[in-house]
Amino acid sequence: MKKLCLFVLISTILVGCGGGGGNDDNNSGGGGGGGTDKVTPLDLGNLTSDVKKQYAQVNYDTFLVITESALNCAKDLNIGETDNACAVSDSGNHNEGLSIEEISGTLSVQKQADKIQISTVKDIQFHAPLINQNTNTFKLNQNNIANTQKETNFIKIPEATDQEANTQEVESDQVYLGGTFTFSNDNGIKTVDAFAHEFYGLIYSHNTNTDESHFVSSISRLVGKNNAMVDWSTDENGAIRPI
Repeated sequence: MKKLCLFVLISTILVGCGGGGGNDDNNSGGGGGGGTDKVTPLDLGNLTSDVKKQYAQVNYDTFLVITESALNCAKDLNIGETDNACAVSDSGNHNEGLSIEEISGTLSVQKQADKIQISTVKDIQFHAPLINQNTNTFKLNQNNIANTQKETNFIKIPEATDQEANTQEVESDQVYLGGTFTFSNDNGIKTVDAFAHEFYGLIYSHNTNTDESHFVSSISRLVGKNNAMVDWSTDENGAIRPI
């Protein structure tokens, strides 16, 4: 009788420990929380072109909201002043909508003579339905491989001649951002480094009449597992080109 009870107990434990595997990295995600707490770089090399473009779109939209938020906070600052409570929020007009939702976070924005310096006070949180159904984060930093630029995370203030060249309808700024995304995917927590091209930056274009904003003719990069890199670029209309 004791042997029979022991056999039933062991069988019950073995059945209870069984389970299926998680999703592969080339799946864009799904509902529910992350399958494991282990944090690993995203295997970009194992993604399809369409999924790479989805991650690129999330990168684009996150950088766009950060840029809009920082510029909005800096407009009321004098040179040398800092706003350490700059709220990250979607305040622009985006015809096709954003790929990210429920965006929150806090920036530190310092206005200097030639640039607006930006850093993260509270990590940016957002939902990205293209990737998963969970809460994801982004944090500005300078830990980006293959980026030899000594400084990043700033918006270059146009020189007087460039400001005069800007029409009343369109304002243009060079944006240099870099940091790390943390995606709570179903197959685990995945990190991706992202940064704008070290020489050209992202060209932020804002139409003051329609309040529309885009990154036009820009280049940016994602870095994942084994330092695999995916470059994405935009056309003159601000749309991401095929990857």
